[in-house]
Amino acid sequence: QAVRILSGHPGAGGAFPPGYPLAIAAAIGFANDGVRAAQAVSLAASLVSAVTLYLLARTVLSRVPSLLCALVFTTTPLIVRLSMSTMSESLYIAWLLLGLLAYSRGHRTRSALALGAAAITRPEALAVAIAVIVHDAVRERRFQPSAMTVPFLCVYLLAVLYPLGAGGGPALIPKLGQFGQGAVDWRSLEGGDPHAGAGTILLHHLSRLPGDLALLFRHCAGLALIAAIVGVVRHRGFIALALLPLLITPAFTLRPEARFVAPYIPVVVLYGFIAVTRLPSSRSRRALTVTLVAAAALGGWFNRALLTTPESAGFEPARSAGLELRDRIRDGSTIADRKPFLAFYAGADYVEIPPGRYDATLD
Repeated sequence: QAVRILSGHPGAGGAFPPGYPLAIAAAIGFANDGVRAAQAVSLAASLVSAVTLYLLARTVLSRVPSLLCALVFTTTPLIVRLSMSTMSESLYIAWLLLGLLAYSRGHRTRSALALGAAAITRPEALAVAIAVIVHDAVRERRFQPSAMTVPFLCVYLLAVLYPLGAGGGPALIPKLGQFGQGAVDWRSLEGGDPHAGAGTILLHHLSRLPGDLALLFRHCAGLALIAAIVGVVRHRGFIALALLPLLITPAFTLRPEARFVAPYIPVVVLYGFIAVTRLPSSRSRRALTVTLVAAAALGGWFNRALLTTPESAGFEPARSAGLELRDRIRDGSTIADRKPFLAFYAGADYVEIPPGRYDATLD
């Protein structure tokens, strides 16, 4: 998708939001390789996230807890894995934290621009941006469009106007058509209504949320999640707005995935250390700090497979088939698939096969 942007054909090669492909396109000239450029973007974004999280923590914590907060985040296996993967979560986390840091320092225009960049990287940032803009209006007791709304929309329009592949057109709210999709059994689409009812969607959402919370518990040092709940209650700041998509995304996704909870990890860890500062005695604060760090180390041990399992595990046949097809692919050939591996290694354009009725999918 990044290569297509550079060639002037942004509507081909994939159907993902433009934020990550644009960043990859900017890095390809330095890395001279698409995959390495994508990994470089993810790694640079993770380094920015670590520094930004420390600076954000310093707005509410002293130096040592802020350093420990950044350290726990940086050494979380899921974060380490995503920092070297060709996935958009690392870049999304960086933009999100930069937006929150700028807002905490009163730089509302910079905050809006960063949140806009986050929203064109992953659509769930739209909920966070709207919440922050509303928070700003309530705090200022008046709505000033020029302060945050206009700068945000200027960036967000890139996603609205960006031509998507597979026939996707401009959309003010991405993936709105997939609302409740996870509550529909794809095997029943041919014989029934592909749109789930409100009750079915609600039940699916309520059943999915515990799974996402369990993943978050597993990947954010466990105890930090419990402490973070206390921290959110005791410190009712705007930073908690970054957790808002946790309540929304289950209605749009088919199943829980670890990478979907990664953006909540820095916020949860931060609120975990905020809970430490709310303890009455210095002895109890030191004890909980040691416990949080120990829990993070234990969580790292339990999740160590994330540092050793190949990203391509299970997709090697698609890679082999793609390389076999490479010499037979003509320029402009298109491969339709549910995943881009075969098309990528074959050197073909990629069209994502959407889940839906048989005839509609063929169309």
